[in-house]
Amino acid sequence: MRTYTTPATFARATLLLVSFVLPALSLAAPALRYKVDQKGDFQLIGNTVGQDCGPNIISQPVVGNVGACFVNQSGSVNDSAPDVFWRSESPGAGQAEANTTVSIANARSTAVLTLPAGAAITYARLYWGAIRAGTTADLNVTLDRPGSASLAVTADSSTTIDAANVTASPTQTAGVDVYYQATADVTAFVQAQGLGAYRVAGIDSIDLVDLDCNVTYIGWSMVIFYTQPGAPPRNLAIFDGLDRVQQNQSATATLSGFQVPAAGFDAKLGVIAYEGNRNSTGDYLRFYGPTGSTANLTDAQNPATNFFNNTRSWLGTAVSVAGDLPQTTGLPGSLSSFDLDVIDVTNRVKAGDTSATIVAGSTGDVYFLGAFVTSIST
Repeated sequence: MRTYTTPATFARATLLLVSFVLPALSLAAPALRYKVDQKGDFQLIGNTVGQDCGPNIISQPVVGNVGACFVNQSGSVNDSAPDVFWRSESPGAGQAEANTTVSIANARSTAVLTLPAGAAITYARLYWGAIRAGTTADLNVTLDRPGSASLAVTADSSTTIDAANVTASPTQTAGVDVYYQATADVTAFVQAQGLGAYRVAGIDSIDLVDLDCNVTYIGWSMVIFYTQPGAPPRNLAIFDGLDRVQQNQSATATLSGFQVPAAGFDAKLGVIAYEGNRNSTGDYLRFYGPTGSTANLTDAQNPATNFFNNTRSWLGTAVSVAGDLPQTTGLPGSLSSFDLDVIDVTNRVKAGDTSATIVAGSTGDVYFLGAFVTSIST
């Protein structure tokens, strides 16, 4: 069994529209990946590929069976991170299982894409991440529509954070593992396949079974931009990278290059993050214009002092999608080592604003910021 402490890695986080200014000591500052002005909006889907079996999990899957979690069956591993892998469509169709017999080679999970009536997909980007042995990211996964088509995906970009500062157990050589996120444009495949279930397999990870470690994650997500007849015009943008936020540290960025309309606007912020923890508080996210509120972002699923709490939510409502495998409740603690949240930030900006500030920090929890999506009506 390998035991890790938290890497002492400094992190920075930024996001939003056309241009931005970063602190000088950023390790892997999120950069503008793609932006477009169109009549429509975005969708965010994804799933974890790991399951935390610790006693603090209170939101069990709606669909998916969690079996044996420890080889020695002692139940003594009491960390706050995933302990076993998920395999969707197993042991049968429409099912999912997580237990010690599921190897990383067989691990996979499924998420269902739904869009409003009449919507047309214009862009799709896949993200995946984990902790793996070595010094480089895993650049290859398989994206498929179960029973239909399959795509071998090769990343066009990746970010890593070396775990060299981890104090390992006597049986582990320090500095041999890396945290990573990889990403690829999968627009053509998703446009061809349309709505329905998407499954990701082949995300490389260290073995989670009997690993006593509080800082592990494995999961995937997809950002989809779409047009829709009759929808208002919106500025849509994706920013990505991989940044770590450490205990008792914060990261601040000034954002500029946009202009909030005079009236009738709304604004949303999508967040993809890894390794947050429902039971570790003190983590927060702030977003505000020059004269806006500097208070922590919060809604019904994301507390002001525990924003990164393993939720999947949309504007304060927990998201649980039939056909996802495993299908989680979306409630705090349900999405092991993963956060997929979309939050309303309309009241954080005002008409005429051309800049905004993002602050991400923590007094207790440790988490990784993977990608951000912004949607502001124009």
